[in-house]
Amino acid sequence: MVEPTETESRETMDHFIGAMKLIAEEARTNPQILKTAPHNTPVRRIDEVAAVKNPILKWTPDLKKELGEDYATKPVACAPDTEGK
Repeated sequence: MVEPTETESRETMDHFIGAMKLIAEEARTNPQILKTAPHNTPVRRIDEVAAVKNPILKWTPDLKKELGEDYATKPVACAPDTEGK
């Protein structure tokens, strides 16, 4: 069930209704197309079982992308020494 917010415009709601009608028509005429969806994303289906068994809980920046090829020679800002050493 979908419940729109009060701030949605009539135009947005009409567009949403049109999309739902198109999906319903595709389900009647070609159900396989919906079973294999999504079609235009980098990852088709997320393997939720593998994600639960092997979670990746940290993010590391791509320094080569941010700082360029010579990233190892550029200084990187670090936290100040709080222990007074």
